[in-house]
Amino acid sequence: MESFLNFHQERDPIKLWVPDNIDFHKHTKFIMNNYKEGVRAEAIMIISDNVLRPEVFEKLHTITEKINQITIKGDHGENLNLTNLCFKIPLIIDYANLISGQKEQNNRKRRAIDNDYDQDYSNENDEEFDLIDMIKNHPDEFMKKITDPSFKFTTKQYCSIVNKLKLGCMHENPLEMWSIDNQFKNLTKEDILNKLHTTKINQVTGHEMNFTSMLSGIEHDSDGRIVSAKAILAIYNLRLNFSEVDLNQVGNDAATQEWTTVKIMQFEEKFLLLMEELKNELENDNLRILYGSGRSYGDISSKALFQDIEKLFVGIVLMMIYMALILSKFSWPEMRIGLTCIGILNVGMAYISGCGLSSIFLFYSPVHASLFFIILGLGVDDIFVIMSAFRKINADHSELNLEEKVAKAMQKAGASITITSLTDIIAFVVGATTVLPSLRSFCIFAGVCITMTYIYVVTFFVAVLTIDERRTLQNRNGIVPCIKHKDHTPSCEPKIMWRFLHFFYGKIILTKLGKILVLLTVVGLTGFSIDRILLIKQKFDPIWFIPTKSYFYEFWSEYRKFYPERGYEAGIYIGNLNYSANLQEIIMMAREVESRNDIVSRIQSWPNAFHNYMLDSENIDVMEVILNETQWNNYLSKFLFSIDGGKYQANLKFKDKLECGKPAGEILISSIIFKFHTFDDRDEFLPAKATLEKIIHTSNLSTDQVFVWGRILGNWFTDEIIDEEIYRNIILALVGVFVCTAVMIVNAQVCFYIFICVLLSLISVGGFMQVWGLTLDIVTSIGLQLSIGLCVDYAAHIGHTFLTISHENGNKRALETVETICGAVLQGGGSTALSIMILSTSDAYTFKAFFKIFTIVVIFGLFYGTVFLPVILSIFQPNPYSSINNLNNNNNNNKEDNETELMLMAKQARLKIISQNGKNNNSETDKLN
Repeated sequence: MESFLNFHQERDPIKLWVPDNIDFHKHTKFIMNNYKEGVRAEAIMIISDNVLRPEVFEKLHTITEKINQITIKGDHGENLNLTNLCFKIPLIIDYANLISGQKEQNNRKRRAIDNDYDQDYSNENDEEFDLIDMIKNHPDEFMKKITDPSFKFTTKQYCSIVNKLKLGCMHENPLEMWSIDNQFKNLTKEDILNKLHTTKINQVTGHEMNFTSMLSGIEHDSDGRIVSAKAILAIYNLRLNFSEVDLNQVGNDAATQEWTTVKIMQFEEKFLLLMEELKNELENDNLRILYGSGRSYGDISSKALFQDIEKLFVGIVLMMIYMALILSKFSWPEMRIGLTCIGILNVGMAYISGCGLSSIFLFYSPVHASLFFIILGLGVDDIFVIMSAFRKINADHSELNLEEKVAKAMQKAGASITITSLTDIIAFVVGATTVLPSLRSFCIFAGVCITMTYIYVVTFFVAVLTIDERRTLQNRNGIVPCIKHKDHTPSCEPKIMWRFLHFFYGKIILTKLGKILVLLTVVGLTGFSIDRILLIKQKFDPIWFIPTKSYFYEFWSEYRKFYPERGYEAGIYIGNLNYSANLQEIIMMAREVESRNDIVSRIQSWPNAFHNYMLDSENIDVMEVILNETQWNNYLSKFLFSIDGGKYQANLKFKDKLECGKPAGEILISSIIFKFHTFDDRDEFLPAKATLEKIIHTSNLSTDQVFVWGRILGNWFTDEIIDEEIYRNIILALVGVFVCTAVMIVNAQVCFYIFICVLLSLISVGGFMQVWGLTLDIVTSIGLQLSIGLCVDYAAHIGHTFLTISHENGNKRALETVETICGAVLQGGGSTALSIMILSTSDAYTFKAFFKIFTIVVIFGLFYGTVFLPVILSIFQPNPYSSINNLNNNNNNNKEDNETELMLMAKQARLKIISQNGKNNNSETDKLN
C-alpha cells in the first residue's frame, strides 16, 4: 500500500494522449509562458424561423442582463461579476463613431487620430488640452481642429487619449449594435434590419465588428438585403490567466476538462444553472434557446463516464451469482458462496496491488478503470480452469488425500494458466512500446495486474480452495460453516455441460460434415472481415463522449450545423525572431494563410494589417522597403495604438510593457489567429494541418521559431498515428504471443495453430467493429489491446490440454480435450460476457465501445478457440507430450542396454585372457562372476 503514496491520476489531456516525442508539448509550454492569458467562451444560440424579430432580441437582452448579474466570491471575499472576469479591451466608442461618421467625407479625418502625430517620442513640451473632453462635449470643434491641414497631434496629445481610455468587455453580442443604454422593448423588425445593414462599429466598445457573422441560415431579398435568419449567436468571453491554471485542482477524473481556473469554474457553474432556468422560462414552440460553457464538455463527459459506475457493481454482482452457480453443487455443504467471494476478492487484490506497484513509476488515467474488467475476466477464467481440473482429479483419484488432489489438480491446471497468463503479460508489455503516453501506461498497468492475478490465484485462492474443500468434506454448511449436515448427497450432478459438449462435438462438430462446415465458415468469416477491415475508418469525434440527451450535445450539434466555419481555434505562432529583417517573409506567409479560406476563416492577421497601415498612413510599402530596427519599433508602436491596429495588441507579447508614445520593445511571441473549418475526419483535417506546415516551411523563416498550434492539434497528432500504433502493437503482440507459446507449450505445430486462431479472431473482431459502426480511435485501440489477452486464453487452454491427452484417433483426442477443458473456457467467456452485458445500456461512449468490442471478442474468440482449433487439431493430430516422454524413455532404455552389453563384452574379454594365461585364480573368477 505504501506504493500508493506515489499514486498520481493525470488529468491533463495533452499529457495523456499526445505523443511525448513531438514538439507540441514544447510549443504549448512556450505559449503559456509567454502569452500568460487567453480567452474562455460562454455561448448562447437562439434558433427560430426568423431570429431577426423584436421578440428574439428582447429575450436575448433579458438573458444578457441576467448573466451580468451573476456574482461569485473573489480571493478576499469581494463580489466578482462578468465585468470583473471578462476579457477586456480599450473602449474607443467615444471617438470611433465620430471618426467613422466622417470617413466618407474626408479620408484624412479617418487617419487624423491614428497617424497625425509627431514621431519624435522625445518631445514632451507640447500643448496640452483635454481631448477626451473635447470629443465628448465639443465634437464639432474636435473635427474642425483635426481636419485643419496645419494641425498635427503631438505624441503627448495623442497618448493622452489612449491612456485615458477605459477598458470594457470583449463580447460578440448582436445587442451591441446599439448602445448599452438602449431599450429593446420598443424595437421593430425594420429597426433591427436597418441596424444590421448600417452598423459596422460595436456601439459598446467602438471596435469594428461584423454582426452578420453572428447570424446563420440567412435569407436575402431580391436586392440582396438580409430579411431573415434561422439562428443568432452571442458569445461572452472570460479572461483566462494561464498562471492560475492547475488541472490537478480544476480538472476532472475523465481528463476532459480544458484549461481553466477556480474563479472561472465557479462563474460557469452559476451561468449553466441560470441558463437552464431561462431556457425553461423563455422557450416556446417557435423559439429554442441553446447554450454551452467552457466547462460543459468536461462536466458532461466526465459525468457520462462515471455515472454508470453503479452498473459496474451490478455487473460484478451478476458475476458473483454466475460464479457461485458454476462453482457450487446443489447441496448445502457444496455451495461455495465463500469461495466465490474470495475469487472476486482475489481479483480486487490483484487490481489494487498491480495499480499500486505501477504507480511508483507511472500515472493513472481514466482508461485504466477498464482494467478491472480484463482482470476480472482473466482471473475468473483461471479459477474455472482450476476448479475444472480439481473436480476431474477428485472424481478420478478418490484414493488421494486432499493435499495430493489439490497438488495434482494444480499440476494440470497450473501449466495451462501459466501459459495463458504469461502470453497475456507479453502481449501487454509489447504494447507498452507505443508512443501514446496513456496507452503505454495502461499496458504496463495491465501487465503488472495480470502478474499479480496469477500470483494470487495460484497461492491465495488455491489455499482458500483447500480450506473450503476441507469444510465440504466435513459436511459443513456452505453459508454458515458452523452448521454440520449428516449424510448429504448432491441433488443433482453437474453433468449438463459435459453431456452438451459430448453431443455437440461428437455428433456435429467433429464429424466429417461438421469439419467441412466449420472450415467453410472460417473462410467466409475471414474473407468478409478482411473486406470490412479495408473499409474501417480512423476517426474520433469528441462529441461522442457527450450523451445525446444532454443540453450540450444539442447545442454542439446545432452549432456545427449553423456555423461550420467556426471550427476549432488555432494559429501560427512566431517566436523571438528579428522581426524587422524577416518582416517581408512574415507578411508573405500571412498572405498565404489568408488565401486558404478553404480550410481556415476568421483570420486575425496583424502582419497584413500592419502592411496596409504603413501604405495608408505612412505611404511606405514594407514589402519593398526594409525598415531598420528603430523604424520598426516606432512604426509598430504607432500601429498598435491606432484604431485599426489596437485590436492586434493581444496578438503580440513584448519583453517589456508596451506603452503609447514609446518605441515597441523586443517581441517574445506573436500570433496569426484563425478558425479551422469543421472537418468530418482526418482525411480533411490532416491535409489542412499539413498545408499550414508547408506554408511555414516554405516561408524561409526559422521553423524552430514558427509553428502552427491549437489545442485541437493535440487530438490530430494522436489521430494521425493511432492506426499505425494499433497495427504495430497488434503485430508485436502476436509475435510475442507466438514466441511465448512456443517456449511454454514446446510444440511448434500447436503453437502455430494457436497463433492462427488469435490472428483470425482479431481479423473478425476488426471486421465486425466496422459492421457495428466503430472506428479506430484511442478507446477502441485499448479495447483491441485487451482483446488479444482474451483470444489467447481461449485458444491456449484448448491447445495445451490437447497435448496432454494421448489417443491414436484425432477425433477422440479432440473430443476428450473439449470434455476436459472446454466447459471451463466457455464458462470464462460467459463470465466476461455477463460482466459487460450491463454496459449495453450506458450512455458513455467508452462503455458502449467496450461492450461492442468485448461482445465481438467473446463470440469470435470462443468460436476460433473452442470450435475451429479442435477441428484443426483433430485433422493434423500433433504429437502429445506423452510421445515425447516415451521417446525420451526409449532413449534412456537403449542407453542402459548398450551399457550392459559393453559390460558383458568386457567380462568375456577378461575371462579369455585369464584362460589363455592358464591362471586359476578363483578369487578373481568369483569376483568377475
